[in-house]
Amino acid sequence: MNFSERRKSYELFSYMEAALLSFLFPLFIFAPLHVKAGMNDELDKFDFHGFISQGYLNSSANNIYGKTKKGSFEFGEYGLNFSSELSDNLWVGTQLFARDLGVIGNNQVKIDWAVADYRSSDVFGFRFGKIKLPLGLYNSTRDADTARTFIFLPTSVYSELNREFTTSIIGGSIYGDLNDAPGGDLSYEFLCGTLSIDNDHLFVQDLFTVAATAVGINSFQSEFNDPQYAIAGRLQWSPELIENLRLEVSGLKSEIDSGFDFVNLIPGGGLGKYRASSNISINVASLEYTYKAFTFASEFFRYHSDTNIHIKSTAASSFIDLARASVSSDGYYFSGEYEFSDMIRVGSYYSVAYPDRQNRNRTHRDYLKDITLTARVDFNDYLTWKIEGHRMKGTAQLTATNNPDNFKPGWYLLTSKITVSF
Repeated sequence: MNFSERRKSYELFSYMEAALLSFLFPLFIFAPLHVKAGMNDELDKFDFHGFISQGYLNSSANNIYGKTKKGSFEFGEYGLNFSSELSDNLWVGTQLFARDLGVIGNNQVKIDWAVADYRSSDVFGFRFGKIKLPLGLYNSTRDADTARTFIFLPTSVYSELNREFTTSIIGGSIYGDLNDAPGGDLSYEFLCGTLSIDNDHLFVQDLFTVAATAVGINSFQSEFNDPQYAIAGRLQWSPELIENLRLEVSGLKSEIDSGFDFVNLIPGGGLGKYRASSNISINVASLEYTYKAFTFASEFFRYHSDTNIHIKSTAASSFIDLARASVSSDGYYFSGEYEFSDMIRVGSYYSVAYPDRQNRNRTHRDYLKDITLTARVDFNDYLTWKIEGHRMKGTAQLTATNNPDNFKPGWYLLTSKITVSF
């Protein structure tokens, strides 16, 4: 399949997703208004839940996720989901989700996940649809603010800029629990399919930037991105000798084709078009241990991409190889949490991210080191409030667009968030 055919295929899928979304949204809103008394038993088979979160960001010295130096309320998450257990073995569900984080999301409603799940036994089950990616300990539940103590998970592993890229996979998976495995309990999940990424997503723009920089382009216009295959997996082991300890490895491998145009003179060829093929891999090693009211966790993250750039001039009939670019980054964190009561929890973590692991400390653009303190208050089963402070050193995950007046290596971020879940 050539680039043009792949692009049409990806656009067709995007239209199908939009059509499904336009059908589901009014169904969520208006269906309960037309339920007759005789249908109550049928409605009881469905579980409806949702959440509304609104946050506030204020940073010193540097902007992050928008214009936060002056304070920003462009920070919110909204979700509505329903599910039904159709039989003892078959479960279906879907969630609509929107978020706003500065320039990210802009409250665009999307299908976060939509899954049919059949489980024949504890040992084996399979899912298909749009499935949450089990990358790291908390990626599958990061959309639910009440599922964790922290407002922001450590960005060394759970980057907000690349969140959509690691959210879900469209395809199928097999999973199960081996409770009688030697030495402890073992759970597994293996997934295969493709990724769904918008063309204007920051992760895709980063791929374009890497390719453009490799061939000496300062400005360009992205044309399309076309995710090809994606495979992912997770293995989690809970050793019998150490209660409440989880050890996990997880990973993702994918290929993304992309294209971009620019006004540039190719020697002997005139104006040209560029295509790039990126092979991407992500690996995460994780540990979590719970002791009484304490929870400790640590994860190590590694990302690698190889991008092959091809070019075709207006005078040529096909693309030719031009250049290759590689990016390797890694990061890690250590965290601790304490639950004073059902109402109050506190937590802290130390997170370190290196976008280029070959050049870790040349300048403050080569790293981001984050010390975080968090407090969470659950007023009741529905209302949660959090406040969180970050002491930052480095500017690796900040963008020049948000900071046109240069970067400051030492800075702070204060954020607060309130969530209603139902």
